[in-house]
Amino acid sequence: KDDLPEAEYQEQQKQVIRELLRVIKPNGSIFYNHKYRIVNHRVISPEEWLMEFNIRQVIIWNRLGSPVLEPIRFMPTTEQIYWITKERKTPFFNPKAFLYKDVWNIPPARGNKHPAPFPEELVARCIEACCPEGGIVLDPYMGSGTTALTAKIKNRNYLGIELNSDYIAMAEERLRKCNPLLLLKSI
Repeated sequence: KDDLPEAEYQEQQKQVIRELLRVIKPNGSIFYNHKYRIVNHRVISPEEWLMEFNIRQVIIWNRLGSPVLEPIRFMPTTEQIYWITKERKTPFFNPKAFLYKDVWNIPPARGNKHPAPFPEELVARCIEACCPEGGIVLDPYMGSGTTALTAKIKNRNYLGIELNSDYIAMAEERLRKCNPLLLLKSI
């Protein structure tokens, strides 16, 4: 839940990452997307609760727009993607992904009933960069299934975890309709 008291929310997020680190392979990667939080009119960076982890790199996702928000500050259009690794050595990395740079100009997904779906291109970059073909992608917040769908298209296996039964139904429907021969732009 996003509406927990701040200290509880941060601990929940850290616990999820700890569990992900526990189950990934030694050369595995986690891509943790999070925008700044505003609590009591103060910006809180996710880096405040991520310092115990090995952040290999921070990628800026330029969404090229923003959802409608209360006009009391400059319109936020970026989110951070924290690339976290289990060990402090080079993880699996597709050298072609170097061409992506560290600012990704990708508009949000459209036409999805989920309130905050990831665009497939954003997920595809993470998967292609750090998961070999035939590897396993785990999404602990599966939502409408964009990560599972993209993993399937990119010839990876996937596991998804989701608590909301409506989102599970959305993901199942998307996966049922998926044509694995559908091509996303590849590196």
